[in-house]
Amino acid sequence: MKSKKIDSIEELKIAFEIREEVFVKEQNVPLEDEFDDYDNLDGQCEHILVYFNELPAGTGRIIIQDGVGKLDRICILKPYRQYGLGKLIVRSLEEIAENKGISKVKLHGQTHAEGFYHIQDDLRCIYGRWNSALSNGKRIIIEMMPLSRVNQYLIYAIGILILTLGITLTIQSELGSSPFDALLVGLSLNVGLTIGSWEIIIALVMIFFNSLLQKQKPEYLGLVTALITGICIDFWLLLLRTWVAPDLLFLKFLCFGSGLVVAGIGTAMYLQTNFAPIPIDRLTLSLQKITRTNIFFARTLINVVILFMAFIFNGPIGIGTALAVCFSGAILNVFMPCIGEMIEKWSLTESGSNKVDGNHSV
Repeated sequence: MKSKKIDSIEELKIAFEIREEVFVKEQNVPLEDEFDDYDNLDGQCEHILVYFNELPAGTGRIIIQDGVGKLDRICILKPYRQYGLGKLIVRSLEEIAENKGISKVKLHGQTHAEGFYHIQDDLRCIYGRWNSALSNGKRIIIEMMPLSRVNQYLIYAIGILILTLGITLTIQSELGSSPFDALLVGLSLNVGLTIGSWEIIIALVMIFFNSLLQKQKPEYLGLVTALITGICIDFWLLLLRTWVAPDLLFLKFLCFGSGLVVAGIGTAMYLQTNFAPIPIDRLTLSLQKITRTNIFFARTLINVVILFMAFIFNGPIGIGTALAVCFSGAILNVFMPCIGEMIEKWSLTESGSNKVDGNHSV
């Protein structure tokens, strides 16, 4: 076993492939949430690879910010998880921090991964609240983000409810909806059934199409999100159809803008839970492998196809469609860290006020 600090684009791509396998495919982390501005070699963030029998088996990174190192994106491929590579990753990242003069390191994780962080005898995350120890004469703080299963379901449900409210507001604005929502409305108006019903049907089609491309069993858990989303959209449309019907152009833009922001908040909430796979993300990964291109190309190809279908079925394509394509991702990027911090503070408060000293676990 050995570790190596990544210093080339080729090695960074290998680390990205490992993260996709573990986080996106195995743990259902959305693609847009996995990679960020720290995924480069500019020195603010250092990445490492660990090898087992000369094969890349795991990766991790440390973000240097405000004099503190944050251990992040630590993962190991499934066949190599019984060989102590987690301990090697953390020690290697810790050495990078020490070489940069960083005296404090923190690590964020969720309680479902608590066992992974039992990596050193003097670093034990027993309760997932706070833990500290002395390592190499320096204080190392391990900070966990506990989230009980009940609260995870609650945040997931509230997030979907808020998301679908936002979708409904954009539909009611009559300025045009996102390509996917425009397709749902077009199918509902010209074929029949409710918009929520088509949400479920198209998700089911994507799940089966993806299973054919991947040559594996369909991931029916993805239907959970689609089912709840479809029911909530129909609920909001029934409730707001007569209450929210703007007639002035200014009010239409206000309605659409509010819907875009509300949808961003809801999306940021339910993505924090990583509860169920999103069919369109799975399909994006499949197309990326088949076309041997990148994620951006695969997702753009899907959006073009969906937009074309929405046009065929006379879906509400307009200026709102362009605005949704241009700004929905940016809005999500704004709210993801904010919502994540709020949930983290809530979870830390929930876990109690246990104290720790510099030498003992909680």
